Amino acid sequence: MVRATDLVVLQKLVRQPDPFGSAGNDAFDQELAIWPDFVLNFKSWLYFADAECEKCLDAVEKDPKTVVNLIGVSTDVLVKSNKLYSILSGLLKHKPLRILRQVSERHGFEVCRRLMQLYSPHTKSRAVSLLSAFMSLPAFASGRTFLEQIQGLERLREEYRKSSGQDVPDDLVLSVLVKCLPKTVQQHIRLSMNDASTYSSVLPQVLSYEAISSTWTSNQIHTQLGISDKPANSGGPAPMEIDQVQWRKGKGKSKSKFDSKGKSKGKGKGKYSFPESKGSKGDGKNSKGKGTSSRVSEDVCSYCGKIGHWKRDCHKYKRDKGHGKVRVVEASRGGQQQLSDSCS
Repeated sequence: MVRATDLVVLQKLVRQPDPFGSAGNDAFDQELAIWPDFVLNFKSWLYFADAECEKCLDAVEKDPKTVVNLIGVSTDVLVKSNKLYSILSGLLKHKPLRILRQVSERHGFEVCRRLMQLYSPHTKSRAVSLLSAFMSLPAFASGRTFLEQIQGLERLREEYRKSSGQDVPDDLVLSVLVKCLPKTVQQHIRLSMNDASTYSSVLPQVLSYEAISSTWTSNQIHTQLGISDKPANSGGPAPMEIDQVQWRKGKGKSKSKFDSKGKSKGKGKGKYSFPESKGSKGDGKNSKGKGTSSRVSEDVCSYCGKIGHWKRDCHKYKRDKGHGKVRVVEASRGGQQQLSDSCS
């Protein structure tokens, strides 16, 4: 019988299982998925307080098709059943709770039997499905340990045994285990097998292979032993530091407008200066930020440097050309542009 002192200790040491039951259109599928975990947590939580409940629940689980009859049982078993009913009433919700309410006389073991028959029935159809799932078990994932995934294999095997009443043949279990292992481990296990090999004898070899092949770095050991709080740099690529990009505004702005002939009407301030090439120290007038190209703007005459017309329409160019003297653009060493006279 569960004593009050045991319940107090139980609440402190063992976590109470989460409520069981879902709502919605796919509620039954969700309940099927979480039912094994709920049963495991519920048994661990309950058996810690009263180990004798394990015998009663095991008897119910072996034959969930037979209705539990409390007629003629001892008073102690009857009290356990009533307490189990009270515990389940606080943990079940939605459809499982409705099943509990249909059971009369506060019969907790009968509630468990009905839940087991609904979510883990001992039927031929379920047994065949479990065996099919066992044989089609996928290859072990690289991100999880062998032990963790072998426990899933053995869990399927146990569920099949409960549902069908018989165990999976040992050779079949061994075959599925070897099939799920990585290729390199498969080769190692096959070479070490002999006529007397069984699942029980091969399993320790698989687990020992994983333990031996695991690599331990200095950083992992330092972290595990508390020598350093954070693992040191493993020598991989470090994050790149990127400097902030800033733009410098020019000192002058042009507000010129152009007529249909391309002549300037505005009040542009200052003379046009060619964009600065890389490494120059120009003041950047009538421009925004440092120039990175020596290409002349389309709005500026490449001959006289004024805004509003092109070279072919430049009066100064036509006049100089008529006099036989045309100025050409040359580049100085500092990256700036300058004009020189040349004979056409």
